[in-house]
Amino acid sequence: MPQNTESPYPSGQSGQWPDYPPPPPGVPASPYPPPPGYGAPAYGYAYPPAPGYYPGPMAPTTNGYATASLVCSLVGIFVPILASVLAIFFGVVALNQIGSSNGRYEGRGLAIAGIVIGAVGVVLGICVVGAIIVALNDPNLANPASGG
Repeated sequence: MPQNTESPYPSGQSGQWPDYPPPPPGVPASPYPPPPGYGAPAYGYAYPPAPGYYPGPMAPTTNGYATASLVCSLVGIFVPILASVLAIFFGVVALNQIGSSNGRYEGRGLAIAGIVIGAVGVVLGICVVGAIIVALNDPNLANPASGG
């Protein structure tokens, strides 16, 4: 069987692209050559922006202290006084940072919720500790078998 020495590419373009293997039997060969590469920049390198292009302002991010304030206030359910005091502290720090960020941070509602829930946790924690102290100092509760 004689070898076909004709190029599968249109005339005048042989040698411009590498020779590809012929398609499997039953599939017609494409009369067009494959497209050349686009020459995209390597990973990590982008084209510089067009002159005069302004990408716009960045979206504000949630302040981490505001999130920590809300989380600590919810943890205050299990560790009443310590976590609630931390929630109040983080909430106040977050409000100060959000107020002075000129819109760069958001999360004011998270910080306020953390402060309020933290304050409620501190009050409830103090009430529970006070009730325990009163109960331990009550002679009728300390020794219920003595009658009274």
